[in-house]
Parts: sequence; C-alpha cells; structure tokens
Amino acid sequence: VNHFDPTYVHGILQGARSHPSLSNITITCDSGTILGGTILGEDIGEGLCQLLQETTVLKSLIVDGPRLEPACVTLLAQGLADNHSVQVLRVRNGNEEILQSVVVNQSIQELRLEWLIIEDTRRRAATHALCQVFQQNRTLTKLSLSGVNLRTGALMESLQGLPGNNTLKS
Repeated sequence: VNHFDPTYVHGILQGARSHPSLSNITITCDSGTILGGTILGEDIGEGLCQLLQETTVLKSLIVDGPRLEPACVTLLAQGLADNHSVQVLRVRNGNEEILQSVVVNQSIQELRLEWLIIEDTRRRAATHALCQVFQQNRTLTKLSLSGVNLRTGALMESLQGLPGNNTLKS
C-alpha cells in the first residue's frame, strides 16, 4: 500500500483479513502521502490490530510511516501480542509498546525498529522491555534498533538480558 489516504488503507486492511493466502503487507508513506502530511492514525492501527489478531498466514509486516500516532502504535502492539504468524516485522517511528508486544509474541524472528520514539518519561519502560525481549523471547534471531534514542547507560542495562538468550544471532 503506498500513497493512499487513511480511509483507503483502512479499507484494504479490512479486505486483507479475509484473504486466505496473503503473506506480506507493506505500508509505506512519505511526507506527502497521508492527507495532512505524515500521520498514520488510530484507524490504521485498528485495521492492523484486527488483521494481526485474525490472520494465520501473514508472515511479513512493514509499517514505514514518517509518524505513527500513539493510538496507532498501541493498537499495532495489541495485535502483535496476539499474533502467531508474523515472522518479519519492521516498524519505523513506533515506540516502546512494540518492544513490549515482542516479549510475548512467539513468532517474530526478525525485528527492525527504526527511529523508535522514546519519550524521556518512557525510557525506563523501554529499557525494561528491551531487556525482557532478550530474556523471554525465544524466536527472535535478528534485531535491528537503528536510530533508537536510548542513552548508553540504558542500552547497557538492556543488554543484561542477553546472556540467557540463545536465539538471537544478529
């Protein structure tokens, strides 16, 4: 899906829920894509959440928006926590809620979080969630945190969960 307004994207996601063999979804938006500029909002989040909760065949999900509203990220994270089919996930401009959903998700093998937006008040939660991903997730083999704004101390604290992880390769 590329260069459509949110209503159209939401409609596509609703239709995708009933498609029996859909295995890859990519939503990309540049700064001029969404009406008003740059936001993937709650309606997109609702569509993604429902799709993730119902699909058993979706293997790859890429959400590449210049900005995701917090409500969109919350709904996306809820859907990911319940999903058992997505193996490759790439989210740009999400927040720590995505990490929290990966702790319980047992299908994601490759996770790319780019430009994760972590507010100062949420750094502690993000640090804890990343540590939990390392400690508890047993399917993740690849992790990329490009542009994530965790300070060195927080990142080092997160890495304390790594010694018990035997699935992460890169």
